[in-house]
Amino acid sequence: MKSNSLNQFINSRQKLFKYLFWCWLILLLIASSIPNIPVPDKKIIGPLQSDYFIHFFEYFVLALLFVLWKKTTTYKPVSLGIIWLIGSAIASLDEVHQLWIPERTFNPIDLVFNSIGILSGLILTNLMLINISTSTDN
Repeated sequence: MKSNSLNQFINSRQKLFKYLFWCWLILLLIASSIPNIPVPDKKIIGPLQSDYFIHFFEYFVLALLFVLWKKTTTYKPVSLGIIWLIGSAIASLDEVHQLWIPERTFNPIDLVFNSIGILSGLILTNLMLINISTSTDN
């Protein structure tokens, strides 16, 4: 797909990305509210568990959908920082609320991977949009 048609594809589906973002966020909150949900705890590298990469992926996708929904041309670093802080606050609330869910716990490492997922999703999606916009300008 050429950059121009990819840009048009993203622009024409911003409403879809909005709904996908909100659905994904609601699904994350519902999933984290289910008591006694089986969580993979397989060690992958040293102390890193597979569960941490699931947290990374969940919030990476959330950030990706947000950027595609709110697409401007690109985001400035300050804007990305503010979005990252807000996303990390949502991830923090998601982790803290698990203190009141039976058989769920607050895990600060989960929170770190949530936050890294948000930051990675914001940066990589923004870089993709910059690449698309510069290639359509040429």
